[in-house]
Amino acid sequence: MAQSKTYPELDLGESLWSQSARVVVPLFRWAGGKQRFLWDHRKRLPNLSGRYFEPFAGGLSVYFHYVRSSPKPFQAVIGDVNLRLIRCYKEVHSDPDGVADRLVSLNAGYTAAEDKSAFYYDVREQHNLVSPRADAARFIFLMAAGWNGVYRTNQKGGFNVPHGAPKSLKLPSREELRAVATVFSMADIRARSWEATINTARRGDFVFLDPPYGASNRKDLYERSNQFTSADQLKLAETLLELQERGVDFLLTNSADESTMSLYLDRGLSVTAIDAVRSISGVTEARTVDTEILVTPNLHAAEHRQSNLLSELKLRTLKRGVTRNDS
Repeated sequence: MAQSKTYPELDLGESLWSQSARVVVPLFRWAGGKQRFLWDHRKRLPNLSGRYFEPFAGGLSVYFHYVRSSPKPFQAVIGDVNLRLIRCYKEVHSDPDGVADRLVSLNAGYTAAEDKSAFYYDVREQHNLVSPRADAARFIFLMAAGWNGVYRTNQKGGFNVPHGAPKSLKLPSREELRAVATVFSMADIRARSWEATINTARRGDFVFLDPPYGASNRKDLYERSNQFTSADQLKLAETLLELQERGVDFLLTNSADESTMSLYLDRGLSVTAIDAVRSISGVTEARTVDTEILVTPNLHAAEHRQSNLLSELKLRTLKRGVTRNDS
């Protein structure tokens, strides 16, 4: 694989990293990603003063948000158990132009294909044949052309998301791939567990966590054989308490069901309820509003907030019911 490069056509009178940071974007849509969260709640994110950690990488929307808004380069530690995802990011880092060339070819083939579904399934089969080798261009293409930004595998480990028939295929440009490659030079990106990703976080660092939600019907990490169980949710809550005791700042998102909330409230962590707008089956016009929670360190309040939070959630539910009945 080619080594990472610098690109002399960029204005080197300014930091290459900083110039690239202005144009980075997520490389693909990711189901459950945090783009909408950033639109509505980015002001809830703390200022970054130390290193950035993200143990459930996904589409890295929050990481790229910090990159775009940071006045200077910062170190990041990024992990995920999804080996194909991590190898995609690492290949973009090491060979952005090669990935760009292959994406141009894929896009041309898809655009020219009379049967776009057949083209998609052929690319999907080729991707599964070369796995687990790095295959960033096909991975990015499949995430763009597949259904609703979903990543899913079957029992044999094969990517099995159906064709999404998008109205237009949104793929990253060569400039965007080069920019991502540049900012990744400050990131330690590895396929590893969430525990291993954050175990070196120390005072002054920030950890963003977006795990499989407690109330979700699917509790697996991409594969049915890799479940994120209630025991994992409990371990995660205990780990947040340890981070707080070490002076590590963090923000976790999760579902607002009572059992999940209790995991954090019972440990004295700060829990805030927010509205989360969702599209139904990828249809922009068909949206619902759910309630999620944000969990952060509770450095000042000694009392738990169970009763207040539950009252707030009941009020939100009541208001939604009234609104729906009036419509």
